Amino acid sequence: MSATLETAQLEQRQKVHCWVVVRFLIAAVLLIAAILKCVQLAATPDFENSIFEARWFQTLLVEGEIALALILLFGIVP
Repeated sequence: MSATLETAQLEQRQKVHCWVVVRFLIAAVLLIAAILKCVQLAATPDFENSIFEARWFQTLLVEGEIALALILLFGIVP
């Protein structure tokens, strides 16, 4: 009985560890995307063909990506 309990606890720890790694990887991808969009906003001229290309929309998108990445990094929402 004790061996199965220890095995179950070990499996639970491994699952939690996997989710932590995935959480950090997603946060890293979001931060990289936000940084690259900031560089693009700083380097390109202002051509607004649609709402999705508008500078104010791109700025809001970058802020959202950074906020979501920080939420994932700090584990605010498990």
